[in-house]
Amino acid sequence: MSKRRLSFASVFLTPAALAAGAAFGLWLYRRWGYAVDEHEHTVARVDPPPEADGPGIQHADDGTGARFHRTYRVHIANATLSPEALFAKIGESFDPFVAPEVAQFEKTKGEPGALASGDEYLVHINAPWNGPVRVVETEPTRFVLATLDGHMEAGQIEFRAEGGRGKGESGNAQASGARGGMESPAKSPLPEGEGQGEGGSTSPNPDTAPEASGDGAAPEVADSSQSLTFTIESWARSRDALVDLVYDDLGVAKVAQQAMWTYFCRQVAEVSGGEMVGEIDVLTEREAT
Repeated sequence: MSKRRLSFASVFLTPAALAAGAAFGLWLYRRWGYAVDEHEHTVARVDPPPEADGPGIQHADDGTGARFHRTYRVHIANATLSPEALFAKIGESFDPFVAPEVAQFEKTKGEPGALASGDEYLVHINAPWNGPVRVVETEPTRFVLATLDGHMEAGQIEFRAEGGRGKGESGNAQASGARGGMESPAKSPLPEGEGQGEGGSTSPNPDTAPEASGDGAAPEVADSSQSLTFTIESWARSRDALVDLVYDDLGVAKVAQQAMWTYFCRQVAEVSGGEMVGEIDVLTEREAT
């Protein structure tokens, strides 16, 4: 098991980088107008699901540093789209779900307007690294992306939606629970003030949700009282020592990643035609090293 480095950069740059990363994340959250309930734990071991094989895939075993398991979850009330129709919308284009300040998805392989296994995307990230990914699993309400050579992370990320509050979910990220190991106190990156305190209840911006299209590609109309749970779940580690420094030691890339996927969750709520219930839950499990 590897030991964490005590380098010049981690000793002298970490405080400034953490402050800059926290300020960036806070600016994004306030700009976008939603609250996040974040919890982070250290666990003895992160056990990812089986990874897909294929040319160019960066497996977690090929990476460096601690393994991370991160979950982003939003509960949605009064959705007018079914989970299947919602995922058809995501498959048409990632653009409505990703903040251009953070990243853009370019499809480099596969037919436009739909999502299928084998499709590939280049995620243009506003950072030194872009992120090539491949779709390795697809279902009507679920798909999985695997990182490819050149991505800053090595691992996979799953997107899924369920009717109701999801299987065994209580509505709080902490209820997902760390799977054993050592636990650190719960913390939030959002200091109190302007309605963004820890465990705050700031409502999302009252942006108008896009209207569902009636192209017949999927059963778009759901029960008017339908509730949904949308989840993004990742298992990954840094590609190399430099990325590990920026992601784990300095924390800047981790904050930007969280901003990207919590925004995605917020947009899913809007596109669904419903509204967010409470906050966006974020649970981070870091494998002890």
